[in-house]
Amino acid sequence: MADLEDVSKTINGIIFHDIQDLDSVTDLLRALRSACTRGVNVQKFIGENTILLEKVETIICDGISLQQQSEKVLLMTAVAIQFLGNLTVNNPSNSLTIWNLVKEKILHLCFKLDATKIWNSFSMLLLNVFLQNENLLDEILCSEYVTTILEKLTKSAQDDAEFSQHVIEVCILPRKELSVIYPELPHPSRLFLLETIYHALASTPESKATVSAAFMQYAAEVFKLKSDFMLHVLRRNEDVEPLEYTKMLEILASSSGSDKYVLMLQEDKSLLVSTVYLLKCFHQLGKEAEEGFTPVEDLAVLAPNNVNRIQEEPTFCFKRDLIRLIANLTWRNLSNQNEIREMNGIEIIMECCCIDARNPFMQQWCILAMRNLLEDNIENQRYVASMTEQGTTRSEVLSEMGFEVVDKRIRRV
Repeated sequence: MADLEDVSKTINGIIFHDIQDLDSVTDLLRALRSACTRGVNVQKFIGENTILLEKVETIICDGISLQQQSEKVLLMTAVAIQFLGNLTVNNPSNSLTIWNLVKEKILHLCFKLDATKIWNSFSMLLLNVFLQNENLLDEILCSEYVTTILEKLTKSAQDDAEFSQHVIEVCILPRKELSVIYPELPHPSRLFLLETIYHALASTPESKATVSAAFMQYAAEVFKLKSDFMLHVLRRNEDVEPLEYTKMLEILASSSGSDKYVLMLQEDKSLLVSTVYLLKCFHQLGKEAEEGFTPVEDLAVLAPNNVNRIQEEPTFCFKRDLIRLIANLTWRNLSNQNEIREMNGIEIIMECCCIDARNPFMQQWCILAMRNLLEDNIENQRYVASMTEQGTTRSEVLSEMGFEVVDKRIRRV
């Protein structure tokens, strides 16, 4: 009871306090923010006070609307939003109340603001609301302003707003709607999302992969449609546009190694064909000594102090990721293994099995690709064995990859 009496005094302090006294109002809001952590009864008591909530709404709206926002105004506004966010923690009823309070005026006022402090606080509120009421997330994802929200979230996340990052990872990436929203976003937001998706795939256990399968299908479609475009642009070293598609390849190569996505991607035969086509083109350009495609044997160029910053070239790791994708698409898949042979892809992969600073670890991915191509595939084993007999492939190459020919069959050394 003493807790509620103290909270009641604080509530009255805010309701009847002069909003111009920024320091005092901020301290009172801090007290309420802390009070919300005392349990559901305190949350309920505060959440039922409509006069208080309306006053807090006014504080936030006035703080956002000011043309010249001082640090004190921004702090007061951020603390007010954090207070509303704490009201919603593990409280579905309050979440709905607070969402109805903020979605009309406060949300749309936030669209006009780029202050990271405000958006990080607002993201905390959004995260708690969406975790308690998934139907409210559905409402946002189907709204006309969803691209604006996601643009603001990505921008503030790039400025190290941790709650904006959490909203993206927990609420946005797992949703199938992402594949529809993504093309409508500005280029910087798309690149940030792709980087976030890649790190989510790399850092999350397979059983907890959080990126929607619908987005992987979308990425595969874009990759296939843009394969000719990528080859054209990368040859001219135009390093702005292709970055988005090289990132998509990186994501496909990574996700195809996950149990959650591999079977779906393996069924996409045109993805396999496009990947082999690009690998052939890249490999041929390297043979023709075209700048940006020729293998670099000296790994010293990867040193941080080296003036040849090949890591910044748009073709960096592209060929390796193509082989990585092929390796995963052919894993225990007889049909895809045969498709690679019929497209003369086996020869290309064997020729790529070399040290190349432009494609770190490409040699290892070639070995894995060959292992997957030959596993339980008699036709492919005979095909590779015949290549050594005809002299088109030296047996030393197979030996370097860990294989040997025995009675026209291939086995691991």
